[in-house]
Amino acid sequence: MRNYLHRNRWFLLASAGWLLFSYFAGWAFVSGMSHEIEPSSAVSRQIDHLDNSVLPILFQNLFTSALLISGLFSLSLPTIIILFLNGFWFGASLTSRYMDGVSAFELAMKIVPHGIFEIPALIIAGFLGFQGITFYIHKHRPWAYYLKSILLMCSLLICAALVEGLITSKL
Repeated sequence: MRNYLHRNRWFLLASAGWLLFSYFAGWAFVSGMSHEIEPSSAVSRQIDHLDNSVLPILFQNLFTSALLISGLFSLSLPTIIILFLNGFWFGASLTSRYMDGVSAFELAMKIVPHGIFEIPALIIAGFLGFQGITFYIHKHRPWAYYLKSILLMCSLLICAALVEGLITSKL
């Protein structure tokens, strides 16, 4: 697995870099907006009323990851779009809440416990999806590594859903 990751490190870096870039794009977008249009606290209240139980969180994250992985078979286009939207939304919503007066500590307490599992899982899904750029060029397709990566991603998403649904949502 280590050799596989080393040979394909650019896909891993592309996935993490694209997510990070889109996070900062969301941050910049919200930072530059006037909050006189609509208070972001109204959006925050709508988000707080979402179902925070384990299974809906897990299924939502698995669906998002499946969309990211679908880039493996479609020249990475869904991966590029979905990964950008995820990072953008994450950056925008964190910035919005921070500008509404939520402390950085409170934001970290609501993100870090499950984010340490969820963000690497999204990066792994993006890593697989970005390999769609070369999927049809190479004759050798490392299906075993794809499967190991998917199993690792699913394990991380299960941990993230458990932590988010049982711990983070109660904070």
